[in-house]
Amino acid sequence: MDANNRPGSISQSCFRLLQEDLLQDLATHGNSNWSLFTLLRVALAWAIGEEPELTRRFTVAHDTALRLGWRNVGADTYQGFLKALQRWTPTFRERLTRHFRKQMQTLKGGHERLWGWCVLAVDGTRIAASRTQANERAFQSPKKRPPRRRRQKSMRPKPSRLPAGPQVWLTVLWHMGLGLLWDWRQGHTGSSERDHLLEMLDDLPERSLLVGDAGFQGFRLWNELQRRRVPMAASHGWHWSACSQ
Repeated sequence: MDANNRPGSISQSCFRLLQEDLLQDLATHGNSNWSLFTLLRVALAWAIGEEPELTRRFTVAHDTALRLGWRNVGADTYQGFLKALQRWTPTFRERLTRHFRKQMQTLKGGHERLWGWCVLAVDGTRIAASRTQANERAFQSPKKRPPRRRRQKSMRPKPSRLPAGPQVWLTVLWHMGLGLLWDWRQGHTGSSERDHLLEMLDDLPERSLLVGDAGFQGFRLWNELQRRRVPMAASHGWHWSACSQ
């Protein structure tokens, strides 16, 4: 994409997806010179920008906001932007999630429902994170009981291996009809994708049908699905198990 056209396309996407009344009931701090709606749009443009450096990506998004006349654009310092964004990220995430889900459910075209069901695929994966102290603290697994010592069969030294770095366990719910993300949870590398799914059940749309792999077997999960009358199909090898209503 041409660099001169990219900022305009990003801002147009922000305008099309967002509505200013999304945040109109919130008040900014007296020391902040950012409009919350402008901060949100700049944050989205920064997040989806194509520049490899985050600071350069912020500069492009900030310049776009000034060029298009967005009101109350804050100072052009990257650290100031991150400080303001850090405070409002939980609120932005909650408002955007609710807003985008509502838009997804109003889309027309026959893909939002399959035979009357909202089909959601669920899966979990590990993603390697940078080996920083902050990531080590946030994503390391809880300490487990050390294994029992066994008699060593061979005196030959084992090849040394570097300890695994921090990893993020990410579990997502994917709307199969629309091809869009519906929900997600993240945790440390020892997290359980079944526990993540249990946390996401409260936000399922009506008449949801879940599809997962063999990792989503277990009495606790399927008992809760039956209690909520949420059907699920889970594969294991060439076979499928079904938790029906």
